[in-house]
Amino acid sequence: MGSLKLIARILASTLLYSPLHAEELIPPENIEVEILHQAPVHGKGDTGSVWASSVLADGEAVVFGWFNPENQYVVGKWEPNGKVQTTVIGVADGRVHDKMSPSLGLDSRGHYHLSAGMHNGGWQYWVSDQPHSIDSFAKITYGRGTAYPPGDKITYPRFTTGPAGALYLSYRTRSASGGLLETTGANEPGQKSQSAGLLGGALAKSTDGQTWESLGANAPMKSPLLPVLIWESSGRSEDDGAPGWYQTFRNKANFDAKGNLHYAGIGYGPGSRSAGVKNGATYLIYAKSRDGGKTYEKADGSPVPKLPLTSQSADLLLTAEPGDLSTDLSVGADRDGNPIIFYEKGNPGEGFMARWTATKGWVHQPVPVGEAAVIDSQGRITGISKDGSLLRSTDLGETWQVATIGEDTYTSASDRVNFDPAQALHSGQILLRRIVRDTEGQSLMQVIRVTFKEPAD
Repeated sequence: MGSLKLIARILASTLLYSPLHAEELIPPENIEVEILHQAPVHGKGDTGSVWASSVLADGEAVVFGWFNPENQYVVGKWEPNGKVQTTVIGVADGRVHDKMSPSLGLDSRGHYHLSAGMHNGGWQYWVSDQPHSIDSFAKITYGRGTAYPPGDKITYPRFTTGPAGALYLSYRTRSASGGLLETTGANEPGQKSQSAGLLGGALAKSTDGQTWESLGANAPMKSPLLPVLIWESSGRSEDDGAPGWYQTFRNKANFDAKGNLHYAGIGYGPGSRSAGVKNGATYLIYAKSRDGGKTYEKADGSPVPKLPLTSQSADLLLTAEPGDLSTDLSVGADRDGNPIIFYEKGNPGEGFMARWTATKGWVHQPVPVGEAAVIDSQGRITGISKDGSLLRSTDLGETWQVATIGEDTYTSASDRVNFDPAQALHSGQILLRRIVRDTEGQSLMQVIRVTFKEPAD
């Protein structure tokens, strides 16, 4: 659908905002907001999860994906002439649940990759047959060697583009096929737990868009399946008398303008107990790679001695009680390459920004945005508030400007948005896909482009 008729209405709606700690409105002459496309989504399947990568820029075109009410995965492409092409590429494999939001990536050849499905439904993976075209896709089946991202029971997949167009995929996977830990820790050898430590957070890289390699190392298990980047010897348990095994690992890997990889992870530390709490992790860690994900260091430059990363070896930013730390986050860097992480803590969740500086180390400050945010090469931050408003800071979170971007009746709108961080980094333009609900209760996917017009000095 065309976007020009919507711009004036959306800009006018900026006058309806509520302060949310922001100091002023974004002047209408300094921002252009366009809804490039919208379509119905499966209300219980595509919830716009923050961990997904559902929208990306391909030159002047915009590509996006969604899960429709007919249980189908759909890819759309918006062209600069305003035309939108859509292609149904597959049907959900297995039970529909609330984490069906698809993730999209663009490889060095110009081919699109789409991943979707998890948990009780099978994980599915497609690659476009032709570069820069959504006319047709080939489904890559599990077990096809290096053509398939290495993993077992893959969940929470998210694509990221690195230097030279290399495609990265972060996800959760089984790290071992069973058996006891070989090292001491929360679960001593000899304990009768066959599942502790079985989940890991993986990062894979495809340089050519056709083959994948795992980055990380095998977990210290008797029967490791594949290398993982983040791992813990234990996790959440619902039984105080047993070692836990569950990990969330909805982690993020993003690159800065210098080509450094910034990785942030949220998980359950050894000995965590859920006490009836179904969600909410207990720690937040960070690590940086200067060589594309092979080796890592902390924010101060000290090396991480070995992989996989754990809450003991990486930068440990904070610990929390179960249920107090959201399981999603965003990561980026300021103009000097210092890491910045956005997360939510508390119930209801309050937004925080963790930023590292050489003089103060890690500093945590409350911010009016939630866990969905991106940073451009100049350190300017754009995020979404709980009520769905767009917020921007040009001074690393000290002050904020705000504009609404249309109706949103969800009470936790920041949980239903994902951005294209590469587009924000390299152009300063904001691309986002969000899920909203219309006045009749229908869930809609909206693809929105935001262009800031910087005021003259």
